[in-house]
Amino acid sequence: MLYSNICSVYRILDQAAFVKRVRIKILGIGNTIKFPMAVGVCSLHPTIWSALIIHLELYKILADEPHRSTGHGRRCNLRIATWNIERLRHKKFLEQILLACEQTQADILVLTETDHRVSLDYPYSFHTPPLTDLQPVFYNPTENRVSIYTNYPCIRQHKTCDEYTALCVELETDKGYMLVYGTIIGIYGNRHPSFQQSLVQQLDDIKRLSDSGIPLCICGDFNCSFSDGYYFTKPGRETLLRTFSDYDIELLTKNEAKCIDHIAVSKRFISNSGIQIAEWNQDKLLSDHKGIVVCFS
Repeated sequence: MLYSNICSVYRILDQAAFVKRVRIKILGIGNTIKFPMAVGVCSLHPTIWSALIIHLELYKILADEPHRSTGHGRRCNLRIATWNIERLRHKKFLEQILLACEQTQADILVLTETDHRVSLDYPYSFHTPPLTDLQPVFYNPTENRVSIYTNYPCIRQHKTCDEYTALCVELETDKGYMLVYGTIIGIYGNRHPSFQQSLVQQLDDIKRLSDSGIPLCICGDFNCSFSDGYYFTKPGRETLLRTFSDYDIELLTKNEAKCIDHIAVSKRFISNSGIQIAEWNQDKLLSDHKGIVVCFS
């Protein structure tokens, strides 16, 4: 797998015809690859750099040897990913954003602060309503807050506290039925007065859905880091952790540094699965959020 990824990187560079001799560090792995290609010029156009960096970052997701794992040597058979694409503010990098989404190979992908111009090739997709319904002047006609893309059929869609901000679908996965709750908790951030109200309302959704007996996945922009002081409020963090504990939900991404986009899953769905976690867009080139993926094996 490493060899094939290196070959793909060579192709990216070769097709751009930009490289003379470049050293690239594979982010998060600590290895360095040297490209002694003898043609072209030394500088890389920013869009080519972004494509290359995405590819190298996503090596951590697709490689045989996981980035962070509790299931060494086990095949990844279900991937759940989430990414806030910042209202597509970096639309000049649309091709690279699409590439990043595709290369996660996620079976379930939740995009937040999203846009219908990010059109992905999945058999099933679900979207909150366009935001022009609320504020036609402020938003573009293509914008919506949450989209769920999946390879799994939907059994039904469940009502949420705010149809524009939270989206819940019941999927028939290879591991059984699962409710996927895609969300943004606090659309104006965790310092705005509306954050607490949004948190309370969405946690009421989570409690109600957990009581259904169907395993639940909460996935999206929580506006809260859990492993550091990067971005959080103490009441918000404590309330989320307490609710997850009360309802036997594991916050799989809580130890990720500077991470406010998360994936939390009912413990009974995880069972004895191995877990691998990886991130992309760590340089915040394509969005002001990192993307994160969890692989179950």
